[in-house]
Amino acid sequence: MKVVDGITQLSWWDVVANFIRGGKPPPAKRWTPTFVLNLVSGTALVMIVSIQWCTANYAIGLTFHDVKCMPGTVYWIAKEPLEIEDLQRGNIYSYRAEHLMPLVPDGQLMGKVAAALPGDRVDVDANGIRINGSKWGDLNAIVLQKSGLSVKDVTRSFVIAKAEVLMLGTLERSYDGRYWGPVKSKQLVGRTWRLW
Repeated sequence: MKVVDGITQLSWWDVVANFIRGGKPPPAKRWTPTFVLNLVSGTALVMIVSIQWCTANYAIGLTFHDVKCMPGTVYWIAKEPLEIEDLQRGNIYSYRAEHLMPLVPDGQLMGKVAAALPGDRVDVDANGIRINGSKWGDLNAIVLQKSGLSVKDVTRSFVIAKAEVLMLGTLERSYDGRYWGPVKSKQLVGRTWRLW
């Protein structure tokens, strides 16, 4: 269809298309440059906001070490403010390492099981670690050697204080609270789940 001197001239195709549409005007073009620009911009904005929200509230923890403290390689971490009262014995939580050099740098994210909560009695000696009289596990000679500790250095009995939690791994060579003691509530990052 074209307009010449104010007169609309229809091609034979325009006549057939008009007849098929019942005299209605042709539909508007969907994929105009403005539509595509708005679609791309809107999608990008939604993605940016979603990614920002996810990274502020969640994280993926990966561990590819040959020697691990916990089974699994990929963990889902829900970053949420945690109070000691919110913790449940046996659940996995992530926390930031403090004063564990040279094996673990300060600030490194670690995930372990909340094994002992405030008021629990912990005994560590040559026979291993016991919580409220129940044995959790043994001390590992390789871990002691790598950390520069002896059985005498880690032998102690204590009660978990109000703002602390004892975090332990479940595998034999776990470098955990049996060697350095409890972590403080301010170090906690959030609840953690093993994905695979």
